[in-house]
Amino acid sequence: MPATAEAPQLVVVRHGESTANASGQFSGWRDVELTARGRQQASAAGAWLAARGVAFTVVYTSMLQRAVVTADLLLAALGQSPPRQARWQLNERHCGALQGLDRAATKARFGRELARTYRRSWTEPPPPAATGSSDDPRTDPRYAEAIPELPLGESMGDLWRRVDRCWQHELLPLLQRGERLLVVGHGMALRALAKSIERLPEPALPPWKLASAAPRCYRLDAEQRVTSIEGLADDAEAPEE
Repeated sequence: MPATAEAPQLVVVRHGESTANASGQFSGWRDVELTARGRQQASAAGAWLAARGVAFTVVYTSMLQRAVVTADLLLAALGQSPPRQARWQLNERHCGALQGLDRAATKARFGRELARTYRRSWTEPPPPAATGSSDDPRTDPRYAEAIPELPLGESMGDLWRRVDRCWQHELLPLLQRGERLLVVGHGMALRALAKSIERLPEPALPPWKLASAAPRCYRLDAEQRVTSIEGLADDAEAPEE
């Protein structure tokens, strides 16, 4: 189906519910799977976009399977197969030593104040993941070409800076060429991307959270400034990753 005249040029979609979301754990760069509910959510997002005549010419995802599979299911529901790219810069925030913990375990290990700082700070990253552990992305061959840049833990500011580089160097130029772009990623990483898309000031991510597999659709003017935003409702209670 061709895009309608009023169709958005840019759509961002958080992945469907993952097994870590269901258990309340911080997954970060851990490559967790979608739940059955998450798969249904991804297909429903594709149907929602199809009903609005949205057609994509290029798709970007993170390197993590919960985003990749969400894109698979969404595009299948749309009946589209545009060219696709996966980028580690669109991965979720690396939560360092918090990965695999839930909120209660994080508070028990670090104390309430430090736990809050590690989860929310623009400048203070959590304690790093152990070098050589399964949470060290340098042990994963998928990231072999990026080893000097790979994080072991990131603050919110760290996350935004690497997502913004992807926006400035890859995604924005595609929009400037007239492409219609779908980005499938993660809650915090897509909030970081939205900060760049919407040209919001530092030092904070947008206050809203994306619900699982809920599209956020942007219409842009000739200078790639946002003219309108449409989508399924953002969710203040959306699970963290």
